[in-house]
Amino acid sequence: MPADDTATAPHGRRVPADDTATARVRAAAAARLLAPLLPQPLDHVLLQADLTAVAPGPLERPLAEARAVLADVESKGGATVYRFTPGSVRRALDAGQSASDLHAFLAAHSRTPVPQPLAYLIDDVARRHGHLRIGAASAYVRCDDEALLNEILADKRSQGLRLRRLAPTVLAAQADPGALLEGLRSMGFAPAAESPEGDVLITRAARHGRRRVRRPSRCRMGRRCLTTPWSRRRCGRSARGTWRRPRPARRSTRRRAARCPARRPRRPSPRCRPP
Repeated sequence: MPADDTATAPHGRRVPADDTATARVRAAAAARLLAPLLPQPLDHVLLQADLTAVAPGPLERPLAEARAVLADVESKGGATVYRFTPGSVRRALDAGQSASDLHAFLAAHSRTPVPQPLAYLIDDVARRHGHLRIGAASAYVRCDDEALLNEILADKRSQGLRLRRLAPTVLAAQADPGALLEGLRSMGFAPAAESPEGDVLITRAARHGRRRVRRPSRCRMGRRCLTTPWSRRRCGRSARGTWRRPRPARRSTRRRAARCPARRPRRPSPRCRPP
């Protein structure tokens, strides 16, 4: 194999990898040399009744890009087969195309008439496309009084909240619920926070001032009177620290028995003594 570039084919000569003007000129020259050896790109396809399109050769770049959005590639080879599905048609509608634009595009780049099933598919998907709208909203304001919502929108102080009317009684905001609540209160309104279920959130107000701690008072016996029931009765103070009248001490059973002869314990009879 010769080492120099003169023995190779004209289109096989090595082009420098630098990004200079000379390299671009040589690349353009190589493209002109390769053009007769490659098939010419096509500007049309063949539409079929089974919701497919056949490209008998390579397509032009704008046509290939538009066809890749409108249909899915089913098979590749000498001819590329594209499949039209509801998802592919919806993808073209999401890209900004309308049903009339798709009909005109297919009629302009097809050697065969547009099949009726394909036209019905495009019209059916376009009729249902965009009925549901999805967007992002950090918080919302709802009120049955439309005049009150109009007053909020007309107030210049609400521009920082970025409010937008979604319905006659609903406003969407880009601010978080806490900032929206404080912003409306600073404007003179009295809004109430709402839970995801639609219930009004009730918050417990913070208590101002120091809380008095009630401590049990001590007596002359110290802490022992608060822990021992007998000492609490002696000193007259309860466990909660309140004053109670001391109860008189009970007399013992022996003193009562000494004063009352009827209650004296009987001695056992000599007959009952064991031998």
